[in-house]
Amino acid sequence: MSSVWQDVRFAARLLRHQLAFSLTAIACLTVGIGVTTALFSMVNGVLLRPLPFFESDRLVMLRSVNPSAGALHGRVSGPDFLDWQLQSKSFRGIAAFQWRRIDLARDENFHRVHGFRVSNDYFSVLHAAPRLGRVFLPEEQTLDDRRIILNDRVWRTWFQADPDIVGRNIKVNSWVTWPDGGSESFVVVGVLPAELRFIPPTTSFPREGQTVDSIVEFCSPLRVHTKSDRAFRELDVVARLKDGVSVEQAQAEMNTIAARLRLEFADSNDGWEIQVVSLRHYVLGEIQPVLWTLFGCGMCVLVIGCVNVSGLLFVHANARQSEMAVRTALGADFWNIVRQLLVESLLLATIGGLGGLLLAYWCLDLIRTFAPPDLPRVAEVSIDETVLLFSLGATICAGLLAGIIPAMRVARPNLNELLSSASRAATPARNRQRMAKAFATGEVALSLILLVAAGLMVRNFLENSRGDFGFDPHNRLTMTISLPEGKHNWNFNSDFCNQVIDRVKSLPGVKSAAAIRGLPMGATKFDCTLTLEGQPYSETSDLPPAVIRVVTDDYFKTMAIPLLKGRLFIPSDSVGEIGVGKWVLINEAMARRCWPNENPIGQRFKVHPDLPFWIEVVGVVGNVRHSLNETQITSDIFYPEKLFPQAEITLLVHTELAPLGLAKAVTTEVLRIDPDAYVTDVNTMDGVISQALAERRFSLMLLTTFAVVSLILALTGIYGMMSYLVAGRKREIGIRMALGAQPESVLWLIFREGLAIVCVGLGIGLFAAVAVSELNADGAGPMQTSEPVVLAVVVVLLGACGLLACFLAARKAIMIEPMDALRCE
Repeated sequence: MSSVWQDVRFAARLLRHQLAFSLTAIACLTVGIGVTTALFSMVNGVLLRPLPFFESDRLVMLRSVNPSAGALHGRVSGPDFLDWQLQSKSFRGIAAFQWRRIDLARDENFHRVHGFRVSNDYFSVLHAAPRLGRVFLPEEQTLDDRRIILNDRVWRTWFQADPDIVGRNIKVNSWVTWPDGGSESFVVVGVLPAELRFIPPTTSFPREGQTVDSIVEFCSPLRVHTKSDRAFRELDVVARLKDGVSVEQAQAEMNTIAARLRLEFADSNDGWEIQVVSLRHYVLGEIQPVLWTLFGCGMCVLVIGCVNVSGLLFVHANARQSEMAVRTALGADFWNIVRQLLVESLLLATIGGLGGLLLAYWCLDLIRTFAPPDLPRVAEVSIDETVLLFSLGATICAGLLAGIIPAMRVARPNLNELLSSASRAATPARNRQRMAKAFATGEVALSLILLVAAGLMVRNFLENSRGDFGFDPHNRLTMTISLPEGKHNWNFNSDFCNQVIDRVKSLPGVKSAAAIRGLPMGATKFDCTLTLEGQPYSETSDLPPAVIRVVTDDYFKTMAIPLLKGRLFIPSDSVGEIGVGKWVLINEAMARRCWPNENPIGQRFKVHPDLPFWIEVVGVVGNVRHSLNETQITSDIFYPEKLFPQAEITLLVHTELAPLGLAKAVTTEVLRIDPDAYVTDVNTMDGVISQALAERRFSLMLLTTFAVVSLILALTGIYGMMSYLVAGRKREIGIRMALGAQPESVLWLIFREGLAIVCVGLGIGLFAAVAVSELNADGAGPMQTSEPVVLAVVVVLLGACGLLACFLAARKAIMIEPMDALRCE
């Protein structure tokens, strides 16, 4: 131990005396270790930690999908859910849940709260119990029961943590009858514990920067009936596997059940399958490959930093060849010298690791600031014991990786050569030159891979953000307006919507205004199953489910959506019985799918096989992208709002002014019509698109940062290696210039070596980047295709920067004075 401590003290003195070298190496390691530690903390917090549920590895989601029809949303119908409960043997329990909102009485007023309808097995599947009272009884799943369980926050803040809350009646406004609703009393049967966590639903819920746990403020019974519409899929289903049953075994059983239901209920279940998905995969979804890819890129930055430091240590060790020769002559063996050099690299790595830990804390603050609000589990990301152990391991590995090659290369010096005065002025050995060139080449190759990944992500991001959405998002104000649940009937809802639009149109600077239920880039929509007139249901059941969107007459004008065929809505289209639409508009995608070789105008269809009336197409409008992840445009059906008035609408205002500057005036007009209306999600359409791009922008920001850092590290390494090669050839250059060589020829001689290094590095990196992009062609990572333009731009950029570093190093060669170079002779 005493010899090791002596090596540490000697290394500390040496590094202190060579401060410029030490600070450069520490900076490289600090950046590499800090970036990697920050990303590992994200991977650990989001992906590796167990989910906050009892035995979360035993929880699975059961999903209904129809791949042939493009229906992959995974929601389940009530009758299917009941059949799964009866027929499956692989699960301890199966439960369904659905997001819901109600207006809860407080201080003589009603306030909007959000929560879940849940089946009676929901809490047993989650292995949760209320802190007060009880959960729902089995009969409350089928009865029209008025029971409610409050969450801990509502119980404490609204009811002052009343211990006698169980059994108390509270007043609720909810949409319980169709088309009219009303206020009613709900009995509080329990209070949920504060630590209970909820599974996020597939359907949309108002996040606004919150998590699902902070939004679920109550639970009420989910009423499921065997006679419900089996084609109406609106539930999420969670199940807990029995001990000893694997996901694969459960999937095999559910495949059998799905086949049985397809035979028994061909009209509604033909083509539908059941997927058994682990809860981890369901919650984390597409973020898993993204985070692993970013972590891999962070590891590349660490490797580039290690290669850079290894090159610096190699140059530094070569300058100490005489010292190593003296040590060997005095009796030091090979391993003593290797140990001394490794102690130096580990000391550098230790200081870099401490700096990297501080950098990781700072990076995590930035990550939390810029992370999209719906990034799963981002609040759980922290520097914990696991991350500290990872940082320690990364520090040790970085120190060994950076120091082992230089130590092994210089630990066996040639005593006869190194102790002679002539050898000290000689050109470095060819093997040392090759090693220096290899370091620089590796840095160029690794940097090119990261730059290509960032370039491809930038290309994809720009394509999505500037692509053709089918509408004009600029100068459009949008906000969600909802009326108290059950306060009004449908006639009032329609009158309210029309009054809002009329008053908004009268505001200064407003060009047009409209309303929709089913905003582009939003998740609210109504799925339906098509039946085409003149075709048997069996022939149309393979069509993708269509989506109903309820709009006012000026919607297409306000959003600049073109009319392709037929006409838009006219006032007579809205005359008739509420809830019975007869004339609709469809988008171009639906026209091509349903009537590919016919004129769609005048064609008739049903949105459900059991409806007694047909709906006629009177117009075809342009396609609109409703999601950035759409593999194909949905089939859209537009209903006139007056026949399907909604308690919640999204207002759209096309204005000549700054859209958000008009928001206060619009909100004032809404509240003048109904002071109890809720105005939320005030934004611009540009902002809505920006929010949809938030996750990709976040990944792009991180990846671009890594690419820039790696580029700087690579250029530093190239310049350092070339400077070393120039210094090693100082005597040769002096002789050439003394014999009359022109500075231009000397410059080209050195620059040519650098050019070869850069070209070889670009070639290796280009091959690796194309190979990786082809492996990720399924879109699992940010590199989706080998894009020639992106590759060309990255090669030119990195090549130009690398050649600049070579030029600066070569320029030093022509500034060498021949007499200074030859004086050692």
